[in-house]
Amino acid sequence: MNWSTAVATSVAVSGAVVAIVGSMFTFLSNRRGQYDNVLIETAKLTSGDTARARHVIGSVLEAHHAPAHGGPVPLSNEAMQAYFDVLWTFERLYALHTSLRPLVLRSRLSGPQRLLLLSINGSIVTWLDYEKRVGDSVRSHASSEGLRRLGRELARLGQQTR
Repeated sequence: MNWSTAVATSVAVSGAVVAIVGSMFTFLSNRRGQYDNVLIETAKLTSGDTARARHVIGSVLEAHHAPAHGGPVPLSNEAMQAYFDVLWTFERLYALHTSLRPLVLRSRLSGPQRLLLLSINGSIVTWLDYEKRVGDSVRSHASSEGLRRLGRELARLGQQTR
C-alpha cells in the first residue's frame, strides 16, 4: 500500500465515522425533542384554558353521577364549550401520539408514545367515563375520536407490558 492509498483510505474511514456519529447525534437530539414535546403537551392538560375547561365540565359531570342521575347529563352552553375544548385537547394529543410513531416497526409503541400514554392515563380513563355520561345530550362522537383512539392505545400498552 503506497502513501496516497493510505491517505485516501484514512479520509474515507474518517468520513464514515463522522457520518455515523452525526447520524447518532441527530437521532438522539430528535428523540430528546420528542420527549420534550410530550412533556409540553401533557402539561397543557393541567394548565391554562384546558384546566379551566376541565374544571367547568368536570364539575357538571361529577355533580350528575351517572347511576344516581340515570340518563345523559344536560349541558349548558358554557359546559358544552368546555367539553369540546377538552376533547380538542385530546385530538391534539392523539396527533402528537401519531407523530411519535417509529419509522421502522410502526406497529410498536415508541418510548415517547409510551411516556405520553402513561402521562395522561388517568385523564383518558376519566374522560372516557365522562363521554358516556354526556351520552346523547351532545353529538360529540366525531369530536371524541382522539380520546377514544388514545383509550385504545392505552389498552394496547397494557397488553404489551404484561
